[in-house]
Amino acid sequence: GILGFVGRMGFSMVMMIGQFVLLFSFLSSTKTIESYPGDVGLITFEKDYFGNEYLVAAVRQWVESLTREGKAKLDAMGAEAIHGILLEGPPGTGKTLLAQALASDSNAAFFGASGTDFQAMFIGVGPMKVMRMYAKARAAARQYGAAIIFLDELDSIGGNRGGVSGNQPVQSAGGLFGGGGMGVLSKLLTELDGTKEIGRRDRIRNKARKWLALPELYQGLVLTIGATNRFDALDPALVRPGRIDKVIRVDPPDRNSRREIIEGYLNKVKHDDSVNITNLTDDTQGVSPAQLASSIQRSAPRHAINDNRDYIRQSDIEAALQEDLVGLKNPIADFDPKQKLQ
Repeated sequence: GILGFVGRMGFSMVMMIGQFVLLFSFLSSTKTIESYPGDVGLITFEKDYFGNEYLVAAVRQWVESLTREGKAKLDAMGAEAIHGILLEGPPGTGKTLLAQALASDSNAAFFGASGTDFQAMFIGVGPMKVMRMYAKARAAARQYGAAIIFLDELDSIGGNRGGVSGNQPVQSAGGLFGGGGMGVLSKLLTELDGTKEIGRRDRIRNKARKWLALPELYQGLVLTIGATNRFDALDPALVRPGRIDKVIRVDPPDRNSRREIIEGYLNKVKHDDSVNITNLTDDTQGVSPAQLASSIQRSAPRHAINDNRDYIRQSDIEAALQEDLVGLKNPIADFDPKQKLQ
C-alpha cells in the first residue's frame, strides 16, 4: 500500500511538472519574422530598398564583419565585431526594411520581433522568450555563419529603469503575479554581453575535434539591431558601447532619396507616361518611404481599378497621396444652401 501511494504521488508530481513545463514552453514562444540565406523572396537592396545611399554605405561597413572574410580580417588585427546597432528615427523611415536587406546582403539569418512580444503576464516568461530567441539565433549563426536579431520598438522593453524618460515618467508594464516586462531588459543585457560566448556543448565538441586534429567549429556572429523613435526613453546600460555600439539616425528621405524611392516603387507597378517623377518628388517633402510605398503600391491601384484601368496615372498617385496624408473626402450631402453664403 505504501509503495502504491508513493507511486501515485510520484506520477502526480511528474504530470504536474510536465504540465508546468509545457505551459511555460508555450507561453515563452515568440512570434518572429524569420528568413534564411537561400529563401525565396528575400528583401534586398537592389529590388526592395531605395534611396539613402550614404546611410546604406555606412551601415554596410559595420555589417561586413558578419561575413567569414570580415571576421578573419578582424581576428588578424586582434579586433572584435560590434554587438549591436540602434536605428533611431521617426516611424515609417524604413528601419525594419534596412535590417532585412542587411541580413540578405551579408548572407545572414534574420530574426525579427517587436519589443512588445517579450512582455508576458507571468514572472520569468519574458526573459525566457529573450533567451530562446538568442539561442535560436546562435544555432543559425553556426549553420549560416551569421545571424541578425532585429528588435522593433526597443523602448517597450529597454526603457529607463530609473523611471524617468526626459521629462516624462516611464510607464512600467505590469502583469499577473508581477509579470509584464520584469527581467526582460536584464536578460537582454546579459544576452548582448554573451553573444560571442561559446556554449558548453560546443566547447566539448571543439576539444574532441582538437584531439582528432580537426578544425574547431565556426561559431558565427550574432548582431542585434534595435529600432526606436524614442531614443531618450532607453536605459543608458542598453545603449552603452559593448552592447549597442553604434546609434544611427534614420531620417525622412531627402530629395534625391525620394526620387529613387518613387522610381523604385513605380517600377513595380504598371503606369503610363503621365507620371511625372520630378513633380512627385517636389511635392512629397517630409513624406516617409512607408507612405510613398503605400500610396503608389496600394492606394493608387485602387483608383485605377475603379476607373477600369490596369495601370496607374499621375492623377491616381496624387489622389492617393492626398488620401493617405490628409484623409478621405467627406462631403456633406445635405448641406444647407444658406450656410454656403455665410
